[in-house]
Amino acid sequence: MLTSKLGLKILSNALSLIGAIIFLVMFFELKDPNFFRFNDWGDQWSSAYYQKHVTKFRELIKELRKGETDSAILQLENDWNDLEKRDRAYRLKWKLLLALSEELHRQKRYDELLKWSSDWRAQDDRDIDAIAFYYEALYRSKDKQSEGFNGLKAEWHRFPESSTLAGFYSMALKERGIHDPTFEAKRYELHQKFIEQQQQNVLKSARQWKVRFYSDIPTTPVTDREYEDYVDSHDNLKETWALISDYLRGEALSQYSAKHGLTPGQQAEYWIKKGAETKTLFGRLHFAAHPQTTLVSKPLRLNIVTKTNNWSRLSLTLGPDTKTLRIDLPPKIRLQIDKVRIRTKTMAQPVPLSQIKSKNMAIVNSSLTTTNHNNRYFFLPINDYLAHIGNVQDLSIELVIQVSTNVGAIALAEFSRELRN
Repeated sequence: MLTSKLGLKILSNALSLIGAIIFLVMFFELKDPNFFRFNDWGDQWSSAYYQKHVTKFRELIKELRKGETDSAILQLENDWNDLEKRDRAYRLKWKLLLALSEELHRQKRYDELLKWSSDWRAQDDRDIDAIAFYYEALYRSKDKQSEGFNGLKAEWHRFPESSTLAGFYSMALKERGIHDPTFEAKRYELHQKFIEQQQQNVLKSARQWKVRFYSDIPTTPVTDREYEDYVDSHDNLKETWALISDYLRGEALSQYSAKHGLTPGQQAEYWIKKGAETKTLFGRLHFAAHPQTTLVSKPLRLNIVTKTNNWSRLSLTLGPDTKTLRIDLPPKIRLQIDKVRIRTKTMAQPVPLSQIKSKNMAIVNSSLTTTNHNNRYFFLPINDYLAHIGNVQDLSIELVIQVSTNVGAIALAEFSRELRN
């Protein structure tokens, strides 16, 4: 009997405890809906998964901006090969495909561009940018130009708001000398739309020019950047580093010539054995073996004032020891320079673009055009044009500048008649 009573008491206490637990659960469910969430771990995992892709994407974009495509291609061929539109990280893959396509196009690697744009279209046959790059690659091919041109024409007429299609179709029309009245009418509208959308960004970037004054005061490079500048300031060193870089990447060396009895490959091996595996190390090694007078710079931020007829002006004051100017262009904006001249109170001297030394810029269609790399500049040998600077002298560097856009080149003057801080 005692045992029976004890069992009933235990059962009663257990039922009371279960009732209390149920009450607490219901109470907290009502008071705090998140109290019993079981998907927090899943959310954290999903966030960590996406952040891992973001970190990798940023690394790859930095390399693409330097013109290096190998890592992006490996990522797309391997880790991101199976990413599809329904995946959260697909947007990053899409951006990488776009950036890779732009870089392959800039480097005129049209066979590879055709391959990647074909893969891109296979994943999403309605993606207008993929379609644009596909037909552009066909147009630049050796045997399918007509198919590529007709594709650009047909797709632009289907999607006239696409800036990517408009840019490729515009260039194709220009190259073929064809007039498309519909496109000409639409191009002005596209230009105006781009100006309205990007005006503040362009004006902000356009104020970020720098001029460095160089003289013949002896000095030794100190920083990595100064050793790289030392290489870039000498055409022979710039070419030798390009040779070493191509050799290290396994690229063909047919464009280089034999020197000092050595083949291009032997020249590269000579410097690599000494440790010249980066541009900085090459500059250090060469400078140590050939000590010489280098250039000293004085950084100076300037305003750029846009005048009529698309001429823009950088105004500065030179000291008597100035020999060369280095003009650093604004980052994060694609520019092409059509004309350059030096103006003083008594003269205006044109400077042929073919005689201008530059870094991360190239002559394209008779214009000095920036690459995707943010560190781009050119040199002006002031001493060649102003042989005798007796005292302090005011002068202007005047340029005809176009902003390169997906809808064609637009004069900087179109964004603002006058740029001021």
